[in-house]
Amino acid sequence: ALNFIEFAGLSDAIEVRIGQCEELVEELKEELDPGSVDVVYMDHNQMTYHKDLAQLQRSKLLSRDVLFAATQGLKPGAPLLLWQLTQGHEAGVWSQLDIVSCPDCGFRRMEDWVVLAHGNAAKTRSLKRRESPQTFPPAPREVLLLAAECNL
Repeated sequence: ALNFIEFAGLSDAIEVRIGQCEELVEELKEELDPGSVDVVYMDHNQMTYHKDLAQLQRSKLLSRDVLFAATQGLKPGAPLLLWQLTQGHEAGVWSQLDIVSCPDCGFRRMEDWVVLAHGNAAKTRSLKRRESPQTFPPAPREVLLLAAECNL
C-alpha cells in the first residue's frame, strides 16, 4: 500500500498507520476528530477482523462514507467479518458490500476474496444504529464453527 501511495504521488495527502488495532484506535482517538478516518485496509489476522472493525465503529473515528477493505476473506477466511458486514449491510450501515474474487498472493491458481464495504453516508440512517455493531444478531452456530476451522 505504501508503494502505491508513493507511486501515485499522494504521500503528502495520505497518512498510513501500521500496528495493532487495539493500540492504534486509542492513539487515533487522541489525535483525530470523530469521522476523520476515510479508508480502512486490513491485511493481518483474519480471525480478529470483526473485532477490529467493531472497535473502530465504537470509536466513532470512521467517516460516514468510509471505505473498508480486507484481504484473505476466503483463505484462510474471515467468516465472522463476513457475517458482521452482511448484517451491517442489511441494517443500512454499509451502502455497498462486495466480495471480489482474486488470485491468492503467490498462488495464481488459488482463489481468494477481497472484501469491500462502503459506509452509508445517507443522512436518513440513525447514527446510533450505524455505530452500534453489537445490535446485530449473533452469528449462527455454523458460522462460528467455520470460524473455528479457519483458525486451525
